[in-house]
Amino acid sequence: MEVSTTVANWRRRSTRAIPPAARNPQAQTEPAEREGVEHMRCPRRILAALVMVLAIAAGETTRAAVLLSDDAIARLGAQRYWELALTMDPAEAVTRTVLVDDNLYVFTNVNRVVAVHAMTGIVRWSRIIADPGQTVRGPSHNDTYAFFTTGGSVTVLDRRTGEAASHRRTLRGVVIQVLHDTAIVSIGADHGVKGDDVFRVYRLNEVGEETGEAIAELRLESVQARTSRGHLTRLISTEKTRSGDRVQAEIHLPLDRVKLPFAASCAAVADEHRIYVGAANQRFYSLDIIQGFQHWQLMTPNTVSGTPIVDRTNLYFGGQDGRAVSCTKSDRRANWIFETDGPIFADLLVAPEHVYVPSSDRSLYCLERATGRRIWRQRFDDPLMRKPDLSDGRLYQQAGDQGLFVLSAENGEQLWHRPEGGRFLAQFEKDSYLLVGGDMPQIVRVNAATGEIKDVVGAYDVLFGVPVHAEQAIVLCGPRGDLVCLRSQSAPRLKPAAIAEVLRDDEKMKIAARIEADQKARLAARQAPEPPKEEDDLAWLYEDDWLSSRSTATPVGGRGLVSLPGEAAPKPSAGKPVVNDAAAGDEDDEPAPDEEDSAPSDEDSEEPTSDEEESEDEAEAEEESDEEKAGADDESADEEEDTGDESDEEETSEEEEEDEESGTDDEESDPEGEDE
Repeated sequence: MEVSTTVANWRRRSTRAIPPAARNPQAQTEPAEREGVEHMRCPRRILAALVMVLAIAAGETTRAAVLLSDDAIARLGAQRYWELALTMDPAEAVTRTVLVDDNLYVFTNVNRVVAVHAMTGIVRWSRIIADPGQTVRGPSHNDTYAFFTTGGSVTVLDRRTGEAASHRRTLRGVVIQVLHDTAIVSIGADHGVKGDDVFRVYRLNEVGEETGEAIAELRLESVQARTSRGHLTRLISTEKTRSGDRVQAEIHLPLDRVKLPFAASCAAVADEHRIYVGAANQRFYSLDIIQGFQHWQLMTPNTVSGTPIVDRTNLYFGGQDGRAVSCTKSDRRANWIFETDGPIFADLLVAPEHVYVPSSDRSLYCLERATGRRIWRQRFDDPLMRKPDLSDGRLYQQAGDQGLFVLSAENGEQLWHRPEGGRFLAQFEKDSYLLVGGDMPQIVRVNAATGEIKDVVGAYDVLFGVPVHAEQAIVLCGPRGDLVCLRSQSAPRLKPAAIAEVLRDDEKMKIAARIEADQKARLAARQAPEPPKEEDDLAWLYEDDWLSSRSTATPVGGRGLVSLPGEAAPKPSAGKPVVNDAAAGDEDDEPAPDEEDSAPSDEDSEEPTSDEEESEDEAEAEEESDEEKAGADDESADEEEDTGDESDEEETSEEEEEDEESGTDDEESDPEGEDE
């Protein structure tokens, strides 16, 4: 009783994985609900998933169990790994299922797409992709987005959340009118803005350039088609917003669709920056995801209808002209071209070392991936219209009414043949599983090496079977959205930790996307060149001594001893050395006069002044006193001749010292007289 109550509660909660438009037919009248993406809160999703796992472990079944009974699953040697019942409108039915990476996409007849995590059964998102009746090709993946191709465009969605892709862009406008603390600007909904977007207001100069930092912020409150109204908040108290000021903001513009130059003829594939798609005008295009501009186009002799394959550097595709092509994705340079004898309608199978080409010339080709050289060819009686499946070194190829052929992937040799046909689902240990359609669908368990039938179980409510090769699992789908995943009995059971990890990763991706966008914006702001600062012509008014001379010309007049910064000091004239304070008394540092400097200058040839005459008279008087003193010394020396030689030498040395001291004092006291 307790388990039944728990399962009933889980049933009610599991329906929250589907948008209201899918549960209530009247909800489809609301466009916002039809096109919106419905998400469950993380705690409720975890709780519902945990209850589902406990219910499966307790042996209870839900509506999805009618696809296969417990006895049928046991006969297949498999276990019920997870199951899910999608709730749809009464007139809604599943039309196809596609597995891309870890996402299982369930398409309905109203072009609703439900993305389910293939190994846990967690519903990631649900969304209307196109109008009912419109052809939708794909999807394909890159690391971030899922791409759905319609007639003239490619819809780009986040592969984990289903939200429309977006890119950061700078929008600029002008203030039209200011009314108190509100302003009207020239940007509206047609430009991609919405309510609560914040713009910064800048003042412009005469030539339309920003004069400095933002003076105010404008938060939009009412958005029209071409204009918007918002509330102003001053950032600089002395500046008031006025008409003509610039408004600017960094916003995320939605990138819901990429328009194609011509109607698509195949599903588009993409890498991180470009979309690659074939068109009905017999051309193959490379388009930018964000801007939508064309990088290059390649003319093909006929239409490309098979889905291309893109790897790190190359593209692989086959066309209705019968050619399989490998070219570089950056500049469309051909690596190799292999021609078959008939049109190629099916997708190519690209393996690590080989490329397998199914052609309508009733042949399957194995080519060397690097060179395009043919390794082997296997012929059939019917054209090949489906892509082969590869598992454990075996190729499973459906050949029209001939049935299913199993070939060796190494040499193309036929291993076994099943005339009744069947779609390959998976291989568990040594057994392969085939889904045989028709009025009475069945799942056939056979020996993978010989094709010997081991068991057959009825799968009357199974419409589609999806192989999950990476995990050796099978996902079966019914026409009303019932899903069940099967794995080998020896495989570990699904644990709550795996479910919680998937949910956690989805939430992390949302946060990581926001952080990455902010980091890119900050990096772009740092790398942007700073505008050159305008020189203020009145800056000299703020200097301390603005009346002082700023001339760098050589001074006129004077002694010519003034030196400008960076110029050599002038050489002194002959007989008149210039002594610096720091070098006073340092006789070794005085340079010897040059011959050119010894020539008399114009200044030396001028008539002496009165001060110069007085200095000359003083010098002559000092010379006369020195001569008289020398004569007196000679007379005293004659009188003392009788004294010993030693006393004469001592007196002579003393007199010489006194003369030197008196001469030094004279030089220091009157250098000008000495120069004269």
